[in-house]
Amino acid sequence: GNCPIFTPQNRSSVYLNNVSNRGYGSDIFSDIAINVFVDTFTVSNPTDFHTNPLANFNFAINYGIQTQVNADLFVSPTGDNTNNGLNVDNPLKTIQYASSVLVADTLNPHTIYLSEGIYSSSTNGEYFPVVISSNVTLSGCDQTSVILDAAGYGSVIRARYLENVTITNLTLCNGYSNSGGGIHCKNSDLNLVNITIRDNSARVYGGGIHCYNSSPRLENVTITR
Repeated sequence: GNCPIFTPQNRSSVYLNNVSNRGYGSDIFSDIAINVFVDTFTVSNPTDFHTNPLANFNFAINYGIQTQVNADLFVSPTGDNTNNGLNVDNPLKTIQYASSVLVADTLNPHTIYLSEGIYSSSTNGEYFPVVISSNVTLSGCDQTSVILDAAGYGSVIRARYLENVTITNLTLCNGYSNSGGGIHCKNSDLNLVNITIRDNSARVYGGGIHCYNSSPRLENVTITR
């Protein structure tokens, strides 16, 4: 309900931030329209990973710190975020970083491919909840061997105001939140295929999945404990 004024004459810089309540934009959230004039931002072309809801923002950015990629990306717990992430031999380390640099749209949808392993704060420094952008598929190589473990830090996956998103071949576990311990889904339509959602909990709504104004499509999804 507030509208801070960013001036083109005296530009601030906003970059490389994070938020524990992921899905509200890692750098800026605004529930009303806002014009953002900045010298430096995380990227030159912000996505709904950086700002949410994306449609509320009009940007004028001089410099972006992270170089964005318009291509499929590969991630592994043994990878490195200094790699280019463009093939399985040069994977990035975290889904968070891949989501931050990836550019996708309706004409150029992309996939983040996950190698086997446990993705958690202790194994590869993963941030939770995991957030991806519209027109992106998050795809593990195998449902049982690709595990996103939130270790109680928040929901495993949070989706807000997203379109054309698919999550497939993963196990989501140990999420804990007010609502949607495994998946919190608001104003978004997700495709969930070959997913195991286990050992998650919520204080109020939906230990496994909480949906608000959303219609996810589930195919071969197991929700347990």
